[in-house]
Order: sequence, then structure tokens, then C-alpha cells
Amino acid sequence: MPRVPLQYQLIGKHESLRIMRGIYIFISIFFFIAFSTFAQEPEKLSLEQLIEEALENNFQILIGEQRIKQAEGLYRQTDALFLPQISLSHTGMITNNPLMAFGSKLNQGKLTAADFDPNLLNNPDRVDNFNTKIELTQPIYNRDGQLRRASAKMGIEMHDLELAESRALITFQMEELYMRLQLSYEQINAIQKTIEWIDATELQAINYLREGLIHRADLLEISFRKNEVENQLQRTLKEIENLSDMMSYYMGKEINTVWAPVEGLKPGNNAIEFPDIPSENREDIQMMKVAAEINKVQRNAVSASIFPQLNAFGSFELNDSKAFHGRSNGYILGLQLTWKVFEGGMRRGRIQEAEASHRKSLIALEEYQSRTHSDLNRAKRIYELAIEQEQLAVNGLITAKEVLRLRTDRFEQGLEKITDLLLAESRYTDRQLEYHRAIYQKNTSLAKLRFLSRGSE
Repeated sequence: MPRVPLQYQLIGKHESLRIMRGIYIFISIFFFIAFSTFAQEPEKLSLEQLIEEALENNFQILIGEQRIKQAEGLYRQTDALFLPQISLSHTGMITNNPLMAFGSKLNQGKLTAADFDPNLLNNPDRVDNFNTKIELTQPIYNRDGQLRRASAKMGIEMHDLELAESRALITFQMEELYMRLQLSYEQINAIQKTIEWIDATELQAINYLREGLIHRADLLEISFRKNEVENQLQRTLKEIENLSDMMSYYMGKEINTVWAPVEGLKPGNNAIEFPDIPSENREDIQMMKVAAEINKVQRNAVSASIFPQLNAFGSFELNDSKAFHGRSNGYILGLQLTWKVFEGGMRRGRIQEAEASHRKSLIALEEYQSRTHSDLNRAKRIYELAIEQEQLAVNGLITAKEVLRLRTDRFEQGLEKITDLLLAESRYTDRQLEYHRAIYQKNTSLAKLRFLSRGSE
């Protein structure tokens, strides 16, 4: 080994001790800051708990439930196609209008021969009239209304499917989010082990520096590498906080809680088969089909507006000169047939619009089925690639670990340069992180495949 210059040999024992003491203090401060980054101790959270609370308290789920109730309310409004409409009124008035005065007396049953005097007919005295009336309208036949009722009922089914789709999507998103949290904690563990290794190497390098076997620049190389790893640790800690906030949002909990997974990131099973095409039972595909059927029924409803509507009606009323009295009464019963024969071409335009809307929904369904098939095939290829990358990551990790072991042995014997040792350590750390990312990619692609192939069981 080349002789160390004199200025590096002059580092005394006391100065070396001072450097070691400073390093120990720095390490203690660093770990205190790193772990105090969390405002509180992380709380354990299982994937099942995350999914359960997200499905129960997530805002999108709550909104979806209200959409169903809204659709049910719209459907209940169509009960008016079969049930009668009844109204009750009590009206009081005073008048000296000739026609109204004569009619009020007539309704009250108070007309006498003297009331037909032309002078009284033209200049009547004030007349008080109180009318109590009950009216009833009963629909009998309304073809387009019946079709719109069927459309409203299918709307409930569509919103049910929409909620089921939201639940499936949130379940997948929670699985993916939980895996990201697992990955971050695996990265924390790997980085902490790297820092421990660097600290041990730095202490050994200080002894070599005191013995004149290495230069101060070599020691600075170690410090530079440690600073890189520490920055990486801080970024990962912040990522955990961001993921925790997102989980709290989905669960409807207070933000700023730091979560930790109950188990680490583990490789999944590779021997899994998936269908070649998406299942027709998928909620999103079923929802598109129901939407197309709704448009079809609405088109038929517009066409059926050419048919007449038949309603029965009736009323019963009491009239008196005193409030809440009934000197005389009368009733009306009847049937009304309403037929809009021509609406100035509006019906024809509405039929064209409804027909185009129906065809558009059919095209959208066909396009969506084609796209979901493409998405499933792409997800399969991503999963197959993730399996290959996982194996490559395992091989790379084994090789990098062995290289680091050999270079560490040579360094301890004074036969290896600091720069070569740090390069081996950097590659080993990168291979560890790459290995965990490969597991994460495989597990998330597997979850995506399960999500896209749901309904095939």
C-alpha cells in the first residue's frame, strides 16, 4: 500500500477520538430526528380493516347510497300513474259582481223569484259565499307514463350496480394503497440497515485514518454516501405520511394519523389462471347494459306519446254564507280522453332524439366491452412481466450481496478502496429496493387482474 503523506500521519489520537465522538453524536441526533418525523407512534392497520372502514365510511360510497335513494324517490313519484290525486279546499269570498252574486246564491240554494228582478240582477247586494270542495282525479290509461315508470325502476337497478362497482373499485384501490404502504416500510427497513452498515464502516475507516492507511478524502466519501441515504430515508418517511393521510381520507377518519401495516410485503402466488375475456357479470358492464336498456324504454315512451290518455275525475262541494257550513251541495263525475294528435312536429323530433340516444348507448357498450378486453390483456402482460422482473431482482440481489461481502472482507484486510466498497454498497442497496419494488409491482398487477376479471367465478 502507498505511504500516506506526512500531513495525514500527524492526526493524533485525541483528534481521532474527537471525530468518533462527533460521529456518535451525529448518528444519535439523526435517528432521533428521523423517528420523530412522525408526530405520533404509527398505528397498526390491517388490509381487512382498511377495506371494511373504507367501504363503510368513504364519501363516494355514501354519495352512491344517496343516489339510490334519489332514484327510489323518482320511481315512487310514478305511483301517480295508478293512484288517485285528491285535494281539499275551503274558500271564502264576498262579491257584488252580478254574475258571481247570482251564481253564489244559486249554489247556496237561496234563489227566490224576487232574485230575478232585473234591478237586483244588475245591481245585487253584497253576497257572502264559503265553498268547501273535494276533488279527485284517477288515471286510467297512460301508456307513455307506464313506460317511463319502467325506466325509473331500471334507474334504481343501474344505481345499485354503480354502487357495487364503486365498492369493487375502492376495494382494489385500498389493496393498492396498502401495498404502497408496505413497500415504503420495507424501504425504510432496507435504508436503516444501510445506514447501520455505513456507520460501522465509517468507524472502521476512522481507525484506518488514525493508522495512516487511508486519506481524509476517503472518510468524506463515506459521509457523502451517508448523506444521500439519509435524504432517501427522509423522503420515504414523508411518503408514509402522505399514504397515511390518504388512507384516513378513504376511511373517513381524522387526517394526520400515521399508519403501519400489520405485515410486510410478501411475494404472491405465480400459478394463477385468469379468463381470456372480461365477465359479462362485471358490475360496470352490467351497468352499461342497463343504461342502454333504459334508453330503449325511453325511446318507446316517446313513441307511445301518440296514444291518448284517459282519466276519471270527480268533485263534491258544499256552499253556504257561513264558514264551515254546508247549506247545499253538489257533485261532478266524468271521464276525460286527451289525445295530442299533432304537436307541430315536436313528437317526431323527440322520437329521432330518443332513437339516436339509444343507438349511441349501444355503441358505447360495444366500445366499452372492447376496451375492457384490451385492459385485461394488457394487465395479463404486465403481470407476466412483473413475475420475470421479480426473478431478475432476486438474482441481482444475490449477486450484489455477494459482491458487497467480498469487498467488505477485502476492505477489512486493507486491500479494497473506499470508493469501490461504497459502490458495492450502493448497488446492493439499490438491488434491495428494486427487489421490494418488483414484489410490489407483481402484487399490484395481480390485484389489478383480480379486479378486471371479477365476476368470472
